[in-house]
Amino acid sequence: MAPARTHEEPALTLDQNEGQPIRGQAVEWLMQLQESPGDERLHAEFDDWLARDARHRGAYEEMASLWGQAERVGALRVNRQRTETASGRVAATGRKRWVLAAGLAIAASLAFITVPRVQLWLAADHQTGVAELRDIVLDDGSRIALDAQTAISVEYTGTQRTVTLLSGQGYFEVTPSRARPFVVKAENVSVRVTGTAFSVGLSDANVAVAVRSGSVNVSEQARGTIADLTAGQQVRLSRAGSIALGDVAADDVAAWRERRLVVYDVPIRQVVEQIARHTKAVVVFADSRIAEQLVTATVDLQHPEEALRTVVGLRYGKVTEMSSYLAVISAR
Repeated sequence: MAPARTHEEPALTLDQNEGQPIRGQAVEWLMQLQESPGDERLHAEFDDWLARDARHRGAYEEMASLWGQAERVGALRVNRQRTETASGRVAATGRKRWVLAAGLAIAASLAFITVPRVQLWLAADHQTGVAELRDIVLDDGSRIALDAQTAISVEYTGTQRTVTLLSGQGYFEVTPSRARPFVVKAENVSVRVTGTAFSVGLSDANVAVAVRSGSVNVSEQARGTIADLTAGQQVRLSRAGSIALGDVAADDVAAWRERRLVVYDVPIRQVVEQIARHTKAVVVFADSRIAEQLVTATVDLQHPEEALRTVVGLRYGKVTEMSSYLAVISAR
């Protein structure tokens, strides 16, 4: 890699887990099997999932090991609740809920945060932490605004300027150069421009591109050109292969630069993922039916805990803050 010179300025539905990383799917299977150990149909579906990909068994075994540790943590918490409760009684279902939440939290924090963060640290030229926004100025004058928990690598050659979005989302203001096109890569998606202002976001569910000014060409490695976008247009490419084109107000493109989040008919899971970039807590779902509900909202990212409660509350969910490092989303 030849980085450019820069300076910086300060109850589950089983078919719904296929869009998650493999470790996420493994955690949801663990939750299902813990809740319904005698369900023969569930076990048959689980066996089918294991057989579908050789990586599934390894991920499941890894999460099962973490789960064993989590159950001990969850049991300790329930015992403490029992002594603090006036009646001295805690329902078995309550114990199960907290044990499962603890298991999911440990799996999420260890498998989804620690390992990827180490990998990103090794691959990234620039990255941000929790609630941290940063502006990068490249040697050609192009500017990149990085959202919280975002990582990029940069490579400039004599014929092309390439920025790879490794995680999170960025807003790009590109200095025109026909001789050296500017390309942003996010996994198998490429966004090519000569001079414009646009945003690219990479999440567990999709790659999203929105244009504030100018125009961009969005292509995919396997399918070629997906869309030619101009100002006020956006596209989302899901990991399942679907393409969603739409319009977007100029002021809403990368609204996170102003600590705002603006979403239209987006699954709560994706909204929570963006809000979670601005809080140190691990946020997990105890009920993925809520996670797939669509919401339209504008929230203040300066107060992420309140934003989380607002978004989840739109679909009759609630947020239980078990500690400053763990929040669990469930049905009311």
